[in-house]
Amino acid sequence: MSGISPDGDPSAHFTHLRMFPILQMPEWLVETLPIKPDLEFQQSLFNSSVNGYYYIRLIDDVMDGDRKRSLELSILPAAGFFCSQFQSFYQAHFPQQHEFWRMFLELWTASCESAAHDSSLRSVDWSEFEKVSSRKYSAAGIPVAAACYYYNCTELLAPWLEFTNDLARWSQMLDDLLDWYGDRHDQRATYFLSEGERRKRAGESVDQWVAREGCMWGFCLLEKWMSALHSRARELGSTSLQAYLGQREVWLLQQKSEMLKGFAAISQLASILEQVSLLSDAVPVEERVPG
Repeated sequence: MSGISPDGDPSAHFTHLRMFPILQMPEWLVETLPIKPDLEFQQSLFNSSVNGYYYIRLIDDVMDGDRKRSLELSILPAAGFFCSQFQSFYQAHFPQQHEFWRMFLELWTASCESAAHDSSLRSVDWSEFEKVSSRKYSAAGIPVAAACYYYNCTELLAPWLEFTNDLARWSQMLDDLLDWYGDRHDQRATYFLSEGERRKRAGESVDQWVAREGCMWGFCLLEKWMSALHSRARELGSTSLQAYLGQREVWLLQQKSEMLKGFAAISQLASILEQVSLLSDAVPVEERVPG
């Protein structure tokens, strides 16, 4: 658990600004309702989402080969436990024939199928990113759907699931951008790296494209999508969701500044080395060799 937390601290894992807000989404929805939340039900959503998240992450790590083989084998039984706990909390609140289970199956199947399809891709175009890669987050809509059914506000299901999908697309693109070097090293196909292959100049490497324009291109895309997310959040009426997006936007600008500064320093160093090389080439051989 420590290994998959952004800062190595599982206790702060789900509140980290890089994380998808799977625990907060149903709370923000309920905030818009003229009711007093059922704390026992809200706690069940919390527990279920934590278990579901760790199940998905453990399976994802095994599929990516991120862990040693011996560790992967020990992980699988734990993954089964997390999966059963994820579902059992919903079973305590929704009978077998409840409409919720149809939505549960739809979202869970979409998430699993997208993850399997995404892992087999060798290149990702926009259509695949939209329909496959970002849909790996579909399961994040399950606690949102549960809240809609439990509090009898199913008219909110469609707009909140649509927002969840839009935020998932933004989050997947963020991961593609921030993890680009590791993904390239491990030969994982992402939309960002695939765009680099398509957009780079003749004779230019993907690394050079990222430094020249790719990093800025990725951040500009995220900023454009964030603006749309703000508009959707205002329509949903959750002040906490709007505040969260504001915090993520500030954090995004900090990441952008740090990455662009790093690439600028690398570019400056490369320019200096190139000038030194040109000067060296201009000096006659006899002058370079000590007397």
